[in-house]
Amino acid sequence: MNIGSVAAVAHIPFQTFYSASKAAVSSYSYALANEVKPYGIHVTVVELGDICTGFTKARQKSILGDDEYGGCISRSVSQMEHDEQNGMDPTRIGRYIADIVEKKETGSRLCCRCTV
Repeated sequence: MNIGSVAAVAHIPFQTFYSASKAAVSSYSYALANEVKPYGIHVTVVELGDICTGFTKARQKSILGDDEYGGCISRSVSQMEHDEQNGMDPTRIGRYIADIVEKKETGSRLCCRCTV
């Protein structure tokens, strides 16, 4: 089970490294699934959206370069924080992931991309 993000395919402005790292998790999961399938091992990547956690308050922000982008960085971060604070319930997500892990088979696809 690998935890990805919708940012792997819906790239977040001014979060280049985050989006790229989540795309790497997805690609890694698909490649690994191909390699371990002959051994009966199933690989699943769950690509989640915003989840309401303490992460938002703990974020260290830098709007360096915001003037050059006409305020786009600060607006993007504000929107992202709003979306996170109104995101999915982490308990529900935990149950969803646990349900997937407990299945003997994750389905006919090698990797399951899911947005809850």
